[in-house]
Amino acid sequence: MLYIAGRPVRIKKNTLYSSHKKEHGSEITQSQQPESNDIFGVTVKVAEPGYIPPGVKLRGHISANLFTANVTSRDIENLETDSKVVSISAPRKLHGANNDSVA
Repeated sequence: MLYIAGRPVRIKKNTLYSSHKKEHGSEITQSQQPESNDIFGVTVKVAEPGYIPPGVKLRGHISANLFTANVTSRDIENLETDSKVVSISAPRKLHGANNDSVA
């Protein structure tokens, strides 16, 4: 289920629900249709290091091929057709290692 800002969101059924770029676990509920100007936080994986798709508002880099961004539902549709975009998912909290952990 795709949750954005703690609420289940539907971004056009065919945009992520049946998307081959959707990360596992990012299914979308059919309970809510966002407005076209709603802004969502997503994590995007790209094939080309450093590539940022046009129109995407970068939030931060996780690695050379992975970043978080703010997008609209229209941007998500554009990401789906972008050949350099590998996957799109709802952002997940990353957990750091404890200070007393050994790598």
